[in-house]
Amino acid sequence: MLNLAFLFLALIGSALAQQLATFKDNFIQQPNSSFYYYPGPWANGPPGMNGWVGQLVSVGPDGLVLTCTNVGCPESCSYQPYACGSLQTLASGINGYYEASFKCPNVTGIDCSFFLYGQVGSPTYARTSEVDIEILGNDFTTVQFNWWVNNTQHPMKVSLGFDSSADFHVYGIEITDTYIEFSADGKVLYTYKEDFATYLKPMQMFMNFWPCHADGWCSPPEFTYTGPSHMLYHYISYTVPNERK
Repeated sequence: MLNLAFLFLALIGSALAQQLATFKDNFIQQPNSSFYYYPGPWANGPPGMNGWVGQLVSVGPDGLVLTCTNVGCPESCSYQPYACGSLQTLASGINGYYEASFKCPNVTGIDCSFFLYGQVGSPTYARTSEVDIEILGNDFTTVQFNWWVNNTQHPMKVSLGFDSSADFHVYGIEITDTYIEFSADGKVLYTYKEDFATYLKPMQMFMNFWPCHADGWCSPPEFTYTGPSHMLYHYISYTVPNERK
């Protein structure tokens, strides 16, 4: 995942101090700005080819809808060729179980994700921790798991055993002091074992997808715009340690 540091320039003061409690959001109504933050308007830069636009986050029959389009670009897209929606929680957590049910758009050359991200320190807003589930548009049957501390990452690609763009599937991240466990549809796919009590800092929950430059990570095949595309989330949830059934 990119260094998303400047996504957080507006997240200051009391918002950063909030702690996640157990919740589940089925996205039956527009996400509440007292609980969520709508990033934008700005751009991350390469390898992304988009600006973030809060108006591209909506709710439909299947739940949360994140849209990527070229309408109004580049002037209304932070001078990028595309604009995409993103959503994050204001509150943060470390240990516990994080879950999302989502369906990737069947579009080549993208990164669709559910991840956790923490930052600290104005004015640079350096990444302190990150834990990722990323499905890349060069193979929708493979997932990349990862965890970061500062700028050191530990990526691992694993076969899902299904096409993540064909239907909704449930993806989970369990974090404890000694391991991070990644799962899909209840099946554990990979476990990192480390002293995470030392390494990880509080992180917000993120949902987004975005088109990539042709850099060999999300492609080939490269991203080709054929019209607006949509990533769908049935729900997201978080369970504090010892409350998971």
